[in-house]
Amino acid sequence: LCRDSTLCLAFVYGEIRKSVRQVDTTMAVAGQRGLTGNERRIVGFVAASHALDHGLELVYAAVLTVIGLQFGAGLFLLGAIANALALASGLSAPVGGFLSDRLGSKRMLVVQLISAAGMAFLVAASTSLWMLAVTLTLLGLAIGLYHPIGLSFITRTVRQRSRAIGFHGMGGNIG
Repeated sequence: LCRDSTLCLAFVYGEIRKSVRQVDTTMAVAGQRGLTGNERRIVGFVAASHALDHGLELVYAAVLTVIGLQFGAGLFLLGAIANALALASGLSAPVGGFLSDRLGSKRMLVVQLISAAGMAFLVAASTSLWMLAVTLTLLGLAIGLYHPIGLSFITRTVRQRSRAIGFHGMGGNIG
């Protein structure tokens, strides 16, 4: 569906913003206060970022058998590599929270997205199973930073936090 990551981000961002606007309009008609235009842009961007974060995390599972054939690896070894990615992702989440508090969630969101994109390119360039294992672990470290940063950014910038976090969750499920 998305061959170019920039076009994919723009598509996902646009679709999420449309959903946010539709729900927000419905809520406003029902008498509830809606999100401002700036808040809708923030929620759309953070939800799209969440979709990309989960997409990067799950793409390995989608191409697992192809990778196994290319490198001549069995499912046990490929599963161990997947577990390294998941473990690294989990271990870096507290670091993401710490860095978000110290450096700001907006700045760290940009750093996280750039580092995840860079690691994804290194994963794609892997020429051996060991290089794949190392780069997927580094990718796990990069994507694991996301959740505390994204949620912090929402809670610091949006008045309707629960609604915004709901759209954020929707973005992750899309990914």
